[in-house]
Amino acid sequence: MTRFEDEIVRWLRETNAAASDSCILCVEKHVSRALVLWEELLSATGSGAKDGSATVNVYRNHIKIIGHLGNAYDESADFPELHELLKGAERNYRYEGIAPDWPALLAAMEAVKAKGNIG
Repeated sequence: MTRFEDEIVRWLRETNAAASDSCILCVEKHVSRALVLWEELLSATGSGAKDGSATVNVYRNHIKIIGHLGNAYDESADFPELHELLKGAERNYRYEGIAPDWPALLAAMEAVKAKGNIG
């Protein structure tokens, strides 16, 4: 993967032109899906059907994880600490291959929910 980011997407993110209200439940959905895909990668060998015929598409899982982290980031704009954490997680995973700090993400989401910011 390259560090090139589409100019339109960058402009949309920087100007918040297409932003909607943040939704912690949506953030939770995207982070949870990314986590499931990550765990699939960790257990890919011999996974799937009883006869071992099902396999995990590693490349597709990586792309989906990046997408879900990016969506979670977009949905979290009203929660500054979580927003920055998701930004770092997505970019570190996309550009450096560094696994997200899942416990920190989960704790940050719970902190937002505890404040009553449910969407």
